[in-house]
Amino acid sequence: MRCGPIRRIVQILVLAVLVVIGTDLVVSAAACLPWFSRFSPLMTLTTRFAAHQWTPYFFGGTIVFFLSAVFPRFFCGWVCPVGTCIDIVDTVTLAGKRTLLKTPFWATAWLLDAGLIAAAMNRYEWAGYLDPLTFFAHTLAFFMPQKNSQLIQNAFADTGTELILPAVFFGALALTVLGRRTWCRMLCPLGGLLGMAGTWGLFRRQVNNDCIQCGKCRKQCPMTAIPADPHQTKYPACISCRHCSDICPRNAIRFG
Repeated sequence: MRCGPIRRIVQILVLAVLVVIGTDLVVSAAACLPWFSRFSPLMTLTTRFAAHQWTPYFFGGTIVFFLSAVFPRFFCGWVCPVGTCIDIVDTVTLAGKRTLLKTPFWATAWLLDAGLIAAAMNRYEWAGYLDPLTFFAHTLAFFMPQKNSQLIQNAFADTGTELILPAVFFGALALTVLGRRTWCRMLCPLGGLLGMAGTWGLFRRQVNNDCIQCGKCRKQCPMTAIPADPHQTKYPACISCRHCSDICPRNAIRFG
C-alpha cells in the first residue's frame, strides 16, 4: 500500500489543527500555543538541565522521544508542522531539481544539540530559538490579530522573541534554495536528537534481494538518506516518509 497519500493527509491535518488553534477562534490560543514546545524532546531535555529537576509539563516530549526510538524520526516525516511547511515550499518551488547541498550533514545538528545542552547546563535556555515547535508557535502568535497578540506573547516565558523566532521559521523555509528539506537535513537540532533516538529503531528501512539497484529511491529521497548502495540507509537522516518504498518498481523496500 502506498503511504505517500496517507502521510500527506496526516501532515495537512496536523498543520490545519495547529493553525486553527493559533487563530483563537475555537480554543484559547494563549492557553494552547505554549504547549507546542512541551511536546518537543529537545525542549524537554534542555529544560531538564536548565531547571536541574524533572518538569512534568514536558511529559509529551518524553513520549515523542520514545516513540521515535521505535518509529525512527516519524515525527519529522509525518507530524512536524515546520517539516510540512518545508515540504509545501519544496513542492511549489521545485526544490527537488536543486542539489547544491545533497549531503545530510546530520552531524551538524548533533553539534547544535551538544551546544544547546551545554548552554542549558549553565542555565542558558537557548534551545527555544532553534526548536521547530517553539518557533512555529511563536510565528503563529506573531500573526495573531492585535487584540490577542499581546496576550499570547505574554503566555511565553521568553521576551524579545517577537521578531527573532518568526525570522528563524521563514529562514528555515528559505533554505529550500539549497535543496529539499535543507533545514531538516543540516540544522534542525530536534531532528538530530530524534535521529539519534531512532538509529537502532524497530521499524527501519530494509531492502531485500529483489532490488535491481535502479537508483530511483536514491534520487527521490528528500533527506538523501540512501547512499550509492541502495541496500544501505543513513538511518540518522531517514524520516520514515516511505517515499522510497512507494516508488520502488520491485517492491523491494519495506519498513519493519
